[in-house]
Parts: sequence; C-alpha cells; structure tokens
Amino acid sequence: MSHLLFKWVLREDRYEFTGQAKTPRAAEGEVNAEILAIWAWLQRQKLRPAEYRWNATRRTTTSKDETLVVTGGAVVADGGTILHPQETRVVLSLPEKVAVQFRFEFNVVDDRS
Repeated sequence: MSHLLFKWVLREDRYEFTGQAKTPRAAEGEVNAEILAIWAWLQRQKLRPAEYRWNATRRTTTSKDETLVVTGGAVVADGGTILHPQETRVVLSLPEKVAVQFRFEFNVVDDRS
C-alpha cells in the first residue's frame, strides 16, 4: 500500500509532483521505502541534475498533556506525551519526457479543476 499520495501541476515547462503522507511513526520504514523507490526510479531515467528538482521533508510533532496538582506547597505534574502522525512531503519537478511515466508508476491523482 502506498502512503505518499501525489498531486501534480504544470509550471512553465515542468511538471511538479507533490506527494504527502500522514502516517503513524510505525509506518516510517514503509514511507522511507517508497521514497527510495521514487529515487531509484528517478536515477533510472538518467536525467541530468539540472533537469529535475527534488525536495523531501518530514515533520514529527509531539505534545504533552499534564494534570497539575498542588501538593505540599509545590505543583506536581502528571501526564504523558502524545505522538502525532508524521507528515512526509516529497516535491519532484520533472520534464515532460518522464512526467507521464512518473504519473503511471506512482500514486498520482489528477485533481485539476
């Protein structure tokens, strides 16, 4: 199952694919495998570095809920950390000659209006 869902837009003479996944931390390995598959596909296209643009980021956030109790003149905190889903984002800009292949190879949605 694919976690990264890509959308695309045409920017001048390049197709920009933006993929995003919100997953639990336990799925990080699966998302990394998808990123590696995309990178391997990109390398097989034999594009020069000036022909494509790549940017991949991951945001991991946590929050903490605490109950505060006053005991013996001091504040005592009791609580736990909440792990939020990780947000992984991949932005890939490709020339037309390989953009169509990318659309069929990976999870790309055409949501143009």
